[in-house]
Amino acid sequence: MVGSLHAVIVDIRPDSPTFLCHESFRFEVGDRSSLLVPDGCATGFLTLVEDTIVHYQMGDYFQPENYTGFRYDDPAIGVEWPYEPAVMSDRDRG
Repeated sequence: MVGSLHAVIVDIRPDSPTFLCHESFRFEVGDRSSLLVPDGCATGFLTLVEDTIVHYQMGDYFQPENYTGFRYDDPAIGVEWPYEPAVMSDRDRG
């Protein structure tokens, strides 16, 4: 990894006792950490410095029909981000 990253995992499994609970993590250059996201959980990232590079790996091919998500600032989730993103994909903006 290069740079600095704020990562959030949100449990979106309706039958889970931790449904809609979230955990936040911060990664810095030189960290030798990994983040394993369980099936049924959503992940969000916010780069904290310019030119951040992250290696992201999935356990299966991306299947758009299975994609569910929510806005980063959804009050039902209540994630506290370090700051509002300056750039966001159209999909994430919706």
